Amino acid sequence: MSTEHTETNFTGIDISAVWPTEIRPRNCRFQVVNAVQGLPFEDNTFDFVYQRFMVLAYTARDWPFVIQELVRVTKPGGIIELTEMPIMSNANGPEMNKILEILERGFTAKGLKPRIVKKLNGFLMDAGLEHVETHRESIPVGAWGAKVGQLMRENFAGIWSSLKGWIKELTGMTDAQYDAMIKRIFVEYETHKCYVNCYCAWGVKPYPKEQLARRASSSQPASPLPRPTGE
Repeated sequence: MSTEHTETNFTGIDISAVWPTEIRPRNCRFQVVNAVQGLPFEDNTFDFVYQRFMVLAYTARDWPFVIQELVRVTKPGGIIELTEMPIMSNANGPEMNKILEILERGFTAKGLKPRIVKKLNGFLMDAGLEHVETHRESIPVGAWGAKVGQLMRENFAGIWSSLKGWIKELTGMTDAQYDAMIKRIFVEYETHKCYVNCYCAWGVKPYPKEQLARRASSSQPASPLPRPTGE
């Protein structure tokens, strides 16, 4: 995005230094930040704030604070957009349903609630945002879903790899047993035509009342706000 919009400055954050080192446009910078501890930016800094795929990073108690931080650093009239995808797929086979039951218990023990993604718009409204909208898109998992499905299959390969150690602790599986289970799950992606629902919500940070009064008394009409494109 930063290469397409060269007149705009971009700031990316992550809890780990995982950003690219070779392709790094001058208008793009990165910082190591743990959002749960607060964002190291002044109030009203950014015109557009985008967060995605943090459902397994924040506990249910973390979410309201993080959303408030996103609102704090967004300029009045700016847009906040959230995109999340739960690990739970739909149209599952027996192997997937079995492991999802185990994961549900593990998530609960850690204070994680992946199904919270269905409430993104509620978080934004509770934080005081206006013109909140939401969108849900069903995405195929597997070669049966053509290029998009294949990409999502590769994405889940990475997810299952990162969860391997934790799931082994929860189940007592060996490496061989876990790998065999994942192979069966990938077969089910095709035979059952599994898919995941991706949720997106966005809203506008309102202007302070005194600023709205000045805008209303101005002879120039306010410019319409653009709709986010990250659905």
